[in-house]
Amino acid sequence: MTNIAEQVLVVTGGTSGIGEAFARSFGAEGASVVIAGRNGAKAQRIASDIVKVGGKAIGVTCDVTQQSDCDALIAATLAEYGRLDTVFANHGAAGEIGPLVRWSDEDVQQTVNVNLLGTLYLARAAHAALKDGGGRFIVTGSAAGRQNMLGNGMYGISKAAVSHLVRQFALEWRRSNIAVNEILPGPVKTPMAGFTTPDANPSSQFLDYIEKMGDWLKDPSDVVPIARFIATMPVNGPTGQSYNLGGRLAGN
Repeated sequence: MTNIAEQVLVVTGGTSGIGEAFARSFGAEGASVVIAGRNGAKAQRIASDIVKVGGKAIGVTCDVTQQSDCDALIAATLAEYGRLDTVFANHGAAGEIGPLVRWSDEDVQQTVNVNLLGTLYLARAAHAALKDGGGRFIVTGSAAGRQNMLGNGMYGISKAAVSHLVRQFALEWRRSNIAVNEILPGPVKTPMAGFTTPDANPSSQFLDYIEKMGDWLKDPSDVVPIARFIATMPVNGPTGQSYNLGGRLAGN
C-alpha cells in the first residue's frame, strides 16, 4: 500500500523526538499506528492523543534489546490490526561523548545493544508479517556512521554497523517484496541530543558537531516528509538506500 493513511505502522522509539513526530503525524493522516517504547505509559498517552483526534493507535511497552519484547510488539500489532505494512526502527542510544578509551563497558554494551542488536531483533520479529503482503523496514541511521568524528565513539561505530545491516537485509529480503532503507536525519532537537525541553539550548559540543558537518539543526517534524516518502514508495522499489537529510553528502 502506497497511501500512508491505509497503512499499519510500527514506530519504535515512538515516545519522544523523531519517533513521536512520526507517530503523531502519520496518525493524524489516518494510518493505524503502534507506538513502542520502554516507557509504556507514555506510549499509551501518545496513542490516546491520536485516538482523541480521530486516529487509530495503540501504545506498547517494548525494550528492543530483548527479542521477546520485539516478538510481543509484532504480535500485539497483528492482534490489533491484522497485518503490518511498515516498521520505523527509530530506537537509539548515544552513549558517552568523548574518546573511545574513556567509554565504560556498560556504555559500549548499551549502545551496541540498542542501536545494532535492537534493530536486528526487531527485523527478526517483523520479517514474517512484512513478508505476508510486502512491506517496508525503515531505520533511523546516522551520518555519524559514515564519517569518523572526535567524540562520536561507539555511537558512530554502531550506526556504521546498522547501515551495513540495512544493506544486508535489503539484499536478503528483496525477493520477499520487503524494502529496507535508512534515513540519515543529521542533528535533530531530540532528548537524545540533549533537548529535554522545547526551550533547551544545545551544548557547545553539539554546536561544534553541527558546524563540522556543515549541517543544520532540525526539529523532529522536519524528518517526517522524507519518512513519508520512503514509506509510500512501492515495496519493489528502492531498497538498501540511505536518504540523507544532512547539510552535505554523508562521508564528505
